[in-house]
Amino acid sequence: MQVEPVARFSELTLDVKAASAAGTVEGWVTTYGPPADRMGDVVIEGAFGLQKFERPLLYNHDTNRVIGKALFEPRAEGTWLKGILAIDSPSVELKAEAMRANELAKMGVLAFSFGYQTLVGKPNEHGGEDIHKADVMEGSLVPIPANPRALVMAAKSYLVKAGARHSSKDVDILT
Repeated sequence: MQVEPVARFSELTLDVKAASAAGTVEGWVTTYGPPADRMGDVVIEGAFGLQKFERPLLYNHDTNRVIGKALFEPRAEGTWLKGILAIDSPSVELKAEAMRANELAKMGVLAFSFGYQTLVGKPNEHGGEDIHKADVMEGSLVPIPANPRALVMAAKSYLVKAGARHSSKDVDILT
């Protein structure tokens, strides 16, 4: 019997430490090794490779709600994610959703997450798996985290962009 791979998600809490220029959210999308996340999964160092890579940044893993670009950077202690939100988009709907996600991240009510497919994994004693190699499909901002160990070090605000001018329409989108 052949088993088809299943897409999975892992989430980490954002802890906003600073806010300054426009449209980025940064922090740990995963940390390596135990303890397991709430799903029982443990990401092993090197599971995402050793090179930086880009994927779409989604809101709540919804492929119909792309809000920007996720830049993943594997580091010694985990994988760092820099989310670049589409707050300068000419699309009013996209801009509004990206600005909303940015404001919620600044409030500390969102978490980073990633959608992935395990390529090499082993069942573990936590009811999940130790992930040795995975194909990361997307990064997401989500309201409920599975893994509370990641920290967002910055959520940068649209409204404090140096020298930027904003129309009343932009301000209305935020309120």
